[in-house]
Amino acid sequence: MTTAFVLCAIAGCYDDTEEALYGATICDLSQVTFSKSILPIISKSCYACHSATNAPVNGSGIVLEGYDKIIVAVNNGLLIESIIHGPDATAMPKGAPKLSDCTINTIKKWLEDGAMNN
Repeated sequence: MTTAFVLCAIAGCYDDTEEALYGATICDLSQVTFSKSILPIISKSCYACHSATNAPVNGSGIVLEGYDKIIVAVNNGLLIESIIHGPDATAMPKGAPKLSDCTINTIKKWLEDGAMNN
């Protein structure tokens, strides 16, 4: 009987998410920088297709390695349109879930602050 209770208790928590268990997480946008905030997002979420190595085959030739390449996508509006799944661009990351609201808001904050190379 005790074993069955433990198994039910463990199974009951299996699908719980951190947000469901602890409430919404705080999205800190107070110190968004390119090097500490944006580059890790881009490398984790985009390099599978948009690195210099992978872009010719998987990323339509669009390279997002380094500030100078990323700022091109910023200036033509494709970066933000892609990640918000806007009507004027292909939804990104391709074949993966939409980025979290916090991640998108972090990129938006960086853009609002002038998209500096900091």
